[in-house]
Amino acid sequence: MLPDTLTTFQAVVAMMIYSLGIAGIVLEHVLMSEAARRAQNLADAKFVGAAADAFRRTFWVFYSLEKINSFHHGRSSAIMDCDISCSVPSTPESFFSGGFDWFLCFVSHARLLSRANTSLFSVGVSDNPGEYHLDIIDQLLDELEDWRNSLPDNGFRPGGWVKPHSIVEDQERTVALVTHFLYYSFLLTISRMALRYLPVSENSTDCSRRDDTLNTVEHSARSLLELISIIDMSPYTPMWMMATIPIMAFFVLFDLVIHNPRQIHTATNLALLDVVKGHCSRMEMISNGAIPGSMVGEFAQIARSYVNEVNGRSPTGLTPHAPSEAFQALSTQPQWSLPQQPNYDVASTDIHTDFSTMNLASNSTMTGRMDIEAPAVVPSPLIGTDVMNLFEGWVPDLDPMFFHTMSAQNNMDQSTSQHEFPMSSDPLYGHPS
Repeated sequence: MLPDTLTTFQAVVAMMIYSLGIAGIVLEHVLMSEAARRAQNLADAKFVGAAADAFRRTFWVFYSLEKINSFHHGRSSAIMDCDISCSVPSTPESFFSGGFDWFLCFVSHARLLSRANTSLFSVGVSDNPGEYHLDIIDQLLDELEDWRNSLPDNGFRPGGWVKPHSIVEDQERTVALVTHFLYYSFLLTISRMALRYLPVSENSTDCSRRDDTLNTVEHSARSLLELISIIDMSPYTPMWMMATIPIMAFFVLFDLVIHNPRQIHTATNLALLDVVKGHCSRMEMISNGAIPGSMVGEFAQIARSYVNEVNGRSPTGLTPHAPSEAFQALSTQPQWSLPQQPNYDVASTDIHTDFSTMNLASNSTMTGRMDIEAPAVVPSPLIGTDVMNLFEGWVPDLDPMFFHTMSAQNNMDQSTSQHEFPMSSDPLYGHPS
């Protein structure tokens, strides 16, 4: 074990940055935990001069990436804000033309994510009343808008006049894409949280706020999916940008289509689902099948087939046909369950479009609001679409080297290990793993 030095901390953070991409998906959580441990051990170190500046730069890079990954992967953060004693350094090299400091921008957003994790998504506040959560959401929305307004309106500001697609320089366009992803993903998350706690009543004020929040959910999901075309499909692109956030927006839009297939935006929503289908299939192609992207695309076909059946059309959308018996089945909301330890065979993956157990829309010209707006119920982990393990992986010959607490459980004979887990070709690089 290497000693806790600045050089070691920098090396671990560098490896962690590499692991954020598709090539290091298995090592990301391990290296991030190790970097957090190194940062905590160096909290009392008295660095001076250039070493102090190097430590502050390294720490705040790690802090930003750790907060972003923890929030979007649903994990508790390993860094407590109250334990931080070093200030954010001045980084002239992070300035773009016009005086935009993208490094300070990311640090500020990471602090916002940290406050949201602590005051809104932690276990300790789960029993607080709905008024508490709505007050916190309003505060976070105000801070999020302040953060957005601090960005220059030259492609970096979400919702601005200039779109990130128009930026020519690659580095600036990537930073603009990140700012848009961070803004809309956070807005989408807390807006869906607000729908859970907003009161259900006939009061015009409450109804108006619920409708506005639902429109914000749809607009945020659509805005995220419209940016997929400029994602750089490279090994260094973080998985939260390449897969986590797009798939989150995909399933939000999928739910909107299923719950309200006759709304005016259904056609464009289906087109956006098809865009994600192509994006995920491309991920599967460049990873040689290591990432089961085509499985996500099957849901786009399910949504399109469902809309056609609700509207009385054939799968091609051209020939009318009589409604099936599925229209008589008014049961519970569909639940899609994925295996906890998947053994994907993409070639044989077949998701059947069977709507016999789905809560289909009535034959009215326009359906009502989503089921998510129904009277508040006790949150259940079984409600909704569970895709948390879709891109998870475990390498038996590798992970026990890092998780020392499992050493006794995984202390097996070398010959037995090779018999149970034979050497195979690495899907990314071709050499044995």
